[in-house]
Amino acid sequence: MVEPGKGLPRAALVAYEHDTWILTVGQSAAHGEPPTDRAGMLALAERCMPSSILSGLRSAQPLEDVAIFNNTAGVWRRYDRMPRFPAGLLVIGDALCSLNPIYGQGMTMAALEALALQDYLRDGQDEPQRFFRAVAKHIGPTWAMNQANDHVPSSVDRRRSARTRVVTWTMNKALKAAEHDIVVTERFFRVTSLVDPPTRLQDPALIARVIVGNLRRRRFSSSTAPSWRTAGRLARRRAASEAPH
Repeated sequence: MVEPGKGLPRAALVAYEHDTWILTVGQSAAHGEPPTDRAGMLALAERCMPSSILSGLRSAQPLEDVAIFNNTAGVWRRYDRMPRFPAGLLVIGDALCSLNPIYGQGMTMAALEALALQDYLRDGQDEPQRFFRAVAKHIGPTWAMNQANDHVPSSVDRRRSARTRVVTWTMNKALKAAEHDIVVTERFFRVTSLVDPPTRLQDPALIARVIVGNLRRRRFSSSTAPSWRTAGRLARRRAASEAPH
């Protein structure tokens, strides 16, 4: 999963069964329509994915046509807040809550709702609001996390924009640390796959790993990349050595 920010596209490559993979790429609606063919997807992926992965994508054999999804807005219908609910009616799955499909959480959330429905039916109490309240406990944390990631800051709501910037900055730092820390990577995947609750990302031990990981990245970058002054001297020496005599 690659999410560089700064207006660049984001992409994900997920392993499936039978040695198959699924590639998904996306960009803000402000940057135009999504690609409709493989060449367009690769062109978008080239702007954010590492070259080693791109070489594999170029030689890969597509199994299906490109599928496009334009509506990425999440919708949560808050039946749990209704004082009364019609008898004999069941609302579940996307009819209750549809999450942004880029996170791939819809089927898992529907399964969690089915388990909540199973518990409700076992109790034998005819109180629909009890089912919706139980489901809200599953939806709420994931909904809040996705909304924080998807929110586009506005100049009107400055306080919320500042909070969003903090969340975005923190997530970016955590993703940078995950590039070289399998513990952070696994924790992210378990949370985004709804195996663990989002509160697991607030673990102090995990936050410490994120801080240490970013400090190591900064130290490594500063020790391996020449400074502008050093780079300038190297360029001048090279130019002098290549000048005709």
